[in-house]
Amino acid sequence: MELLKETKYLQFVVVERKPKTLVIAVVNRTHDEEIGVIKWFSRWRQYCFFPHHNTIWNKTCLEDVNEVITSLTPTRPKPQPKTIAVIAYDIKDFQNWRKSKRHRGKKIGDNGTMRKYVYGSNTYICISTDTHCCGYAFDKIIETDKAFLNKNYNNIRLVTQHGLKQRS
Repeated sequence: MELLKETKYLQFVVVERKPKTLVIAVVNRTHDEEIGVIKWFSRWRQYCFFPHHNTIWNKTCLEDVNEVITSLTPTRPKPQPKTIAVIAYDIKDFQNWRKSKRHRGKKIGDNGTMRKYVYGSNTYICISTDTHCCGYAFDKIIETDKAFLNKNYNNIRLVTQHGLKQRS
């Protein structure tokens, strides 16, 4: 058994190491008695505290438990927003593609064309002429099924490729 942390009233002892998680006994220092357990609760996808029956907890002890849970919880980096070029035959083709993906994102810079929207953390921009690429640096390029029917398809692909960000 490994002592993870010790506070004025409590000890946090690792009692089991599972492949991806830990089980930690919360022990009262005065009586050397287990009074609760911290373990992974898969339905909530986080560590939770399970106090034993007939135990009483004050603010300080609960703060200590919370501190241990916080230290166990991995922090995931937030996904970086991306700008995605969607090469399309025309605006209608772009809107049909958007519906097929079930993107219900917020329209931005709407001048009646609905050519640009945000879904999740990504910005999607309809590219149906080579001038639509101006001023953008793209993280990714996607094509609709009908994009190749656009008479300027080859030029659009070339221009969007030049606007593709270099990966570091």
